[in-house]
Amino acid sequence: MENKEMSMEELLKEEGERELHVHDTIKGEVIEVTDKYAKVNLNTFTEGTIYLDHYTTDKSVDSLKNTHIYDTFAFDGYVCNSGQALLDKDLKLIHKESLSKDVVLKALEASKKHNIPLALKCTPRIINMEPNEDVIRSCNYFNNPIPPVGSYTNQEVGAMIAYGPLDYDYQEFKDIEELDVMIGESSYADITIKGISKATGIAYFMKLWNMESYVAFGDSLNDVEMFKHASFSICMGQGNNDLKKLSDFVTTSIDEDGIYYACKELGYI
Repeated sequence: MENKEMSMEELLKEEGERELHVHDTIKGEVIEVTDKYAKVNLNTFTEGTIYLDHYTTDKSVDSLKNTHIYDTFAFDGYVCNSGQALLDKDLKLIHKESLSKDVVLKALEASKKHNIPLALKCTPRIINMEPNEDVIRSCNYFNNPIPPVGSYTNQEVGAMIAYGPLDYDYQEFKDIEELDVMIGESSYADITIKGISKATGIAYFMKLWNMESYVAFGDSLNDVEMFKHASFSICMGQGNNDLKKLSDFVTTSIDEDGIYYACKELGYI
């Protein structure tokens, strides 16, 4: 069906009470906006509610807002999605990388074959199968909402998250040569474009700001490249043991104010 813009009223007049399809475009007027949702008047037919945790201009901003970190301290920039998206101090997107369609399809095929749920970081963020205990465990670990089940229809995808059992190796995704797989501390792995990482994101800001060195804090294997790139690396007390071996200093856990402890011990404050 041709994708043309029309109002809900026009749709109903044209074909009666027909079923709407994905990619149909309808007109509406935003009549109310809150922090949680926006209400849209779909002309004379009805009102609709759009929940803003699923529909937004950029998921990197949403993920950052979930942490509330920018409410506590004003940073000059933010490296999101393991380096795939970079935000300035005002949370404006200044650089992003996207996965190719072919690579996303390869990852989805591997996910289906091995029954490993795969979340796509697109707008809205979706997951390709019903969430299992591994998805729930990981989302609870980060206090993140579980994305709705959806289909890939060539949306722009910045990165992906695979959810496997604890200690899973995610080899089926590592076998896709265009991808980097960084296993996290809970039951998940970040999947990004090969060669793009937190380190490349930080390098972008270092060049922008004429910086020569930095100190990195981290706790999981998706911090490895950043630790190798940093002038000095600090692993959190609850962090991955292999990352601790790579770090220059191991601080106390996040529940024991590990960042503050390290800054005091090392004379940064």
